[in-house]
Amino acid sequence: MNVYPNSASLVLAGYIRTALAASKLRLFKGISQPLSVSTILANFVEADYDGYVEKTIATWLPAYLDPVGGASFQSGTQQFDYIPGVGPEVPNTILGFYIINATGALIAAGTFTAPVAMAATGDSIPLNVTLNWARTI
Repeated sequence: MNVYPNSASLVLAGYIRTALAASKLRLFKGISQPLSVSTILANFVEADYDGYVEKTIATWLPAYLDPVGGASFQSGTQQFDYIPGVGPEVPNTILGFYIINATGALIAAGTFTAPVAMAATGDSIPLNVTLNWARTI
């Protein structure tokens, strides 16, 4: 078995953290195939409920040694809110999230344990994404 020492895990996570500056966190309401390593950006149907705006993660939080192994870093809590607009209301059922880097490449995605309704004032999705690099290679 090969391993990254803790110091290397922190260095690698730090490089990736820096590379992901100005990335975008988006929500999706549909996906054309099950989420997998073969998923591409075109598979997602981005949310469009009233008040939806993608979140820019200008700077990720510092990397740390994770108790689950390897090194991790987090987006910090990004909150998505339903805000009624003018005209017909647009509700969505949100299935998950995805992250693209500053150049538009798909970096990571995840689904929620259960779909989340975004349909009324007070509906909200607070989200803190953790990316992890394990020590075993």
